[in-house]
Amino acid sequence: MSELPTLLVTYRFTDSLVERIRGAAEEHFQLVYEPIGAKRSGELLGRAEVIFGDPSREEILPATRLRWVQVFTAGVNHLDLPLLKEKGALLTSSRGMHGPQMTELVFSFLLEWSRQLHVYRTQQQRHVWDKRPFRNTRVLRGMTMGIFGYGAIGRSIGVTARAFGMNVIGVRRTVSGELTEDGVELVTLEEALTRSDVIVNVLPETPETVRLFNRDRFRMMKRRPFFINVGRGGTVDDASLIEAVEEGTISGAALDVFSVEPLPADHPLWNTENVFITPHVGGLVLEYWDIAVDMFLENLRRYMDRQPLTNIVDFERGY
Repeated sequence: MSELPTLLVTYRFTDSLVERIRGAAEEHFQLVYEPIGAKRSGELLGRAEVIFGDPSREEILPATRLRWVQVFTAGVNHLDLPLLKEKGALLTSSRGMHGPQMTELVFSFLLEWSRQLHVYRTQQQRHVWDKRPFRNTRVLRGMTMGIFGYGAIGRSIGVTARAFGMNVIGVRRTVSGELTEDGVELVTLEEALTRSDVIVNVLPETPETVRLFNRDRFRMMKRRPFFINVGRGGTVDDASLIEAVEEGTISGAALDVFSVEPLPADHPLWNTENVFITPHVGGLVLEYWDIAVDMFLENLRRYMDRQPLTNIVDFERGY
């Protein structure tokens, strides 16, 4: 009997989730579970046909039998894409699993801004009863939300925005002047900037999107929009963003992702007024690992049945 190919799992999971993977893979793979922090031998990496994890360049190099890698993130810019392409391996992401929780974070940010909840929270801490901040509040109904990167997560955000009575327009890489299957108007990047009261950035980081939101683009925006970034930090030029907030070009910003993570303690964003910060937790919820394993097991079933995998990454586009 020939030796089974190796399935290497490098994410840290609970015992029950590891056993779920083992049960699905038995009779087809030898499962090796070496979670984050373990030093993996070249011999093990050389046997791995499938990796469920984030292999470094040093781990990809000796993986001579590697055919497929799945990550639990939507973005893949942290991986060595040219090397994976050279190896002839498939790369799949967990795109789509983050929609509901990231939508909730976007609207947490949005309601905090529109209803000035951060101001009232400060008043509560100081035991102050003052209604005057309501003069800076706004109703979402009738506003236009521009979603940059109108994919699975963008659609989820758009559905909720329309439930609030907002108008939704979307930006995709190459498409404009059309309606999506859910009736959202696709426009050019420039048009979205000039029309949007709320800008939600869900773009991946690719060579085309690095520092896409720079000084010129902030100055192109409609008067004092609110800017939300839940895509990738590298798509925004930090200095230009800070300048736009301080000069009043935009009314504020909510950021879950940053060009450098963790955000350095001395970074000026921490102390910029009207900037809300969360530590890249947009997709993280208690059930996260269960959802990630469900997605992997569905693709594992497809792989074993020689069916097309879902969420295959285009190495040229970077997503």
